[in-house]
Amino acid sequence: MVEPDIIQEIEGDDREFLESFLGKAWADFERSDLDVRLDWLMEKLARAQGLVAQNDGVAKERHGHIEDWRQGENAKLGRQISYLEWCIRELMPPDQQTFEKAYGQKSRALPFGVVGYRKSPDTIEVFDEARALEWARLHKLEVKESVSKTDLKRAIQHTEDPPDGFQLVPGTSELFIKVDDNGERKGL
Repeated sequence: MVEPDIIQEIEGDDREFLESFLGKAWADFERSDLDVRLDWLMEKLARAQGLVAQNDGVAKERHGHIEDWRQGENAKLGRQISYLEWCIRELMPPDQQTFEKAYGQKSRALPFGVVGYRKSPDTIEVFDEARALEWARLHKLEVKESVSKTDLKRAIQHTEDPPDGFQLVPGTSELFIKVDDNGERKGL
């Protein structure tokens, strides 16, 4: 959740740049301008994430007396990270299909990282545990007091006759943001 006043913690030109595109949709920008804005946000995100890691290292060296400082700084950076990720989500096309139509690919490599969509894993919902156990025994799955959802999902994915009592729930397309580990710009 992004706190509405997080922008007040951002100073100078960065704040002005953020304010220049808040409230606009991804389609309001030319592709190259959108790339610049997304990459700028990812650079800030990489720096904030790098500072969190650096703060964790300092905390380990100094132990207890630094813990309060670390929690406060990381909470502030955490809010900034949430806000920057929110800004990226706001600038992105709304779904994988629209993104692929606009870019012709599932992800976009930018100097500070990669942004795009990927499908989450399928899950299984069991509505009738007794039927699920009966079906698992029939298909020679390991059965204890309950059946492994992973084994059940794998078995259901390979059958054309799924039993009553549960269903396979397809994974959804989720936005991902991957900032380079070292937080430095790389050549493309």
